[in-house]
Amino acid sequence: AISTSLGFDPTQLAVDPRGRRLFVLDSPGNSVYPVAIGADGALSVAAPLETDLDPRSLALSATGRVLYVAANGQTQGVRLSSYTVEPETGALALQSTLLSPAAPSALSVDPTGRFLLGTESSAGLVLTFPLLPDGSLDPARDIQETVVANGPNDLLFARSGSEAFVSVRDEGIVRAYFV
Repeated sequence: AISTSLGFDPTQLAVDPRGRRLFVLDSPGNSVYPVAIGADGALSVAAPLETDLDPRSLALSATGRVLYVAANGQTQGVRLSSYTVEPETGALALQSTLLSPAAPSALSVDPTGRFLLGTESSAGLVLTFPLLPDGSLDPARDIQETVVANGPNDLLFARSGSEAFVSVRDEGIVRAYFV
């Protein structure tokens, strides 16, 4: 096993579709670390990107060109941000920010790039965030809220993008939603 030290407490990971870059969410450190993955599996950590306060989750687009981070924000309010990913270096640049009705603890991007879904267990919500063609968050369209009894834990899209699967807390079930 190859390992590397970074941040205070790495909480979530996202890897690009080519397997050349890993993004690591460090919630206590309010940051995301871009990590290059060498051909031999060696990990090379770049300088972290500072996020909004109390980041909760991250997801990478199917193309690997946009990274999404949800943060509780505390004083700034709950926010979802998108960052462009520079293909060669993995450098992140803020693309768009949107206020959110809740701080998702899990995010998943529709493989077609039309939607970003988030789960918020304590509020019992699955949130649907519309995306623009460049992957940025669409401020002109409403965020859809779907109530899930007992609260959703995690979610992911099917490869086709037509179905999303949600695990439900305390029920021992997975639900399929058609998008």
